[in-house]
Amino acid sequence: MNIKMMNQGIHFQDKNKYSLRYVKLLGILLAAFSLLIFAIVLWPRQTDNKQISLGQTFDQGNNQFQFAGVDTDKQNAAMYFYVTKNTIDPLAPLTTVIVTKKTHSGSDFHTQLKQIADDYYVVKLKKSAISNGRLFVKLGSGKDLSGVTSAIDFVLLDLRHPTKVTSLTEG
Repeated sequence: MNIKMMNQGIHFQDKNKYSLRYVKLLGILLAAFSLLIFAIVLWPRQTDNKQISLGQTFDQGNNQFQFAGVDTDKQNAAMYFYVTKNTIDPLAPLTTVIVTKKTHSGSDFHTQLKQIADDYYVVKLKKSAISNGRLFVKLGSGKDLSGVTSAIDFVLLDLRHPTKVTSLTEG
């Protein structure tokens, strides 16, 4: 009977030895998986935002806009846009959200959007609010701009190298 118990003890030791290996392997796999998830969720994402150039069109929501230029002075900046594909609801007028890389809230900039013609808009803001001259702009109706937006939804305007308006000017 002693030998039988010894054999069972040895058997349990071998079983525990192998299960301990699997537990260690599982722990290593869980740690690697957790690190991967952490890197995906919290690592800063690179965006495809590139400086838009004069005359370039870009889509935002169901609308398509054409960049018509930027005009700056010491205190103000004005950005001009044509609406080339218009699905703007007259009851939900066009609005804008402007952010920088450091600020992710559109409420940081007090912008003023004016409609100059049926398809021509100007966005004005105080230049003092801009720290490095790089702005991310999104245009659309209030419904289009509500909710979570990613950086890819915005277009990049660099006010350090302004593009003068060559067509319609504000009267």
